Amino acid sequence: MKTEEMYYITSELEFSALLPELNKREIEAYAMVKANDLFEQGNFDEFQVLAVAERHKVATETFCKAVRARVGELPEKNYKAYGCEFSTMNTGDRKDYSSDPIYADLENQLKQRKDLLDVAFKSTQPIYDEHGAEVPKVAIKTYGGEVLKIKF
Repeated sequence: MKTEEMYYITSELEFSALLPELNKREIEAYAMVKANDLFEQGNFDEFQVLAVAERHKVATETFCKAVRARVGELPEKNYKAYGCEFSTMNTGDRKDYSSDPIYADLENQLKQRKDLLDVAFKSTQPIYDEHGAEVPKVAIKTYGGEVLKIKF
């Protein structure tokens, strides 16, 4: 294990010791300060630190998933402890609207119209629908942004 990774893990252990005392906003603020402090020291590679942090995130999420499964088996549905409130709730049923023929037909028409609008948006020439009406070029609702993808 590299020195940088050891520092990060040591920092995480310090951080973990504070967690029971902090609420979510305080945890976020503390993490931001620790990240900024780390890079102000100037001897860490951002990509290396992010790689370690992403691996740590996957391990933590997997750990939480396993623990949530065990907690879900407990008879208590509401529980307060360690500065947290735990509660179980039903997410609600999802209805199958597409089993209704009218709904399914409208949904299909919307999909076809969306596809036609996509073609018109990309086309340099006017596009016309089956009724002879010109298909407008729709505006962009939100522009895509850059994201950093990480595979390991």
